[in-house]
Amino acid sequence: MKNLELKELGVQELDVKEVITVNGGAIPDLNLIGPIVNVLATILLRVGDILNSVVKLLQGL
Repeated sequence: MKNLELKELGVQELDVKEVITVNGGAIPDLNLIGPIVNVLATILLRVGDILNSVVKLLQGL
């Protein structure tokens, strides 16, 4: 049996952006997620530092 290419079988190549558009844009733009995660991680690290300082202060009393 001859090996058939996907195009010969009628399978179309789809770009990820096309799939997202077809699905109504249900998937958020991946370019926005990275910076948001970075900001949230920075905020959480700072809150953790503040809480550690408060605990050390209370232990010293």
